[in-house]
Amino acid sequence: MSSTTSGNNGNGTNGFISRHTFFAAMIRWRIFSPAARDLAYMLLYQHLNTVTGRCDPAISTLAAETGMKPPSVERAIDELARSGWWEITGHARGAGRGRTNA
Repeated sequence: MSSTTSGNNGNGTNGFISRHTFFAAMIRWRIFSPAARDLAYMLLYQHLNTVTGRCDPAISTLAAETGMKPPSVERAIDELARSGWWEITGHARGAGRGRTNA
């Protein structure tokens, strides 16, 4: 799975807004479930490559870090993707096993 956050803070940094601003906006909008917010936090603060905007952790890694079961992680990923706030690529059962997302 690979995800990116999008936005433009006007400072020319690859079109990515700061993770702090992004996460604060997610909280303010109050449209995300607690599981999706927990997952977003891990993606932004544990896995975000600030140069590329990519997050490439395995479902099992996210499950271990959040204390969620893998199916719950997958539902939270789907919620983030449906929201339009996140771009999720390569998300499918078994996707990425033994392969990179590059």
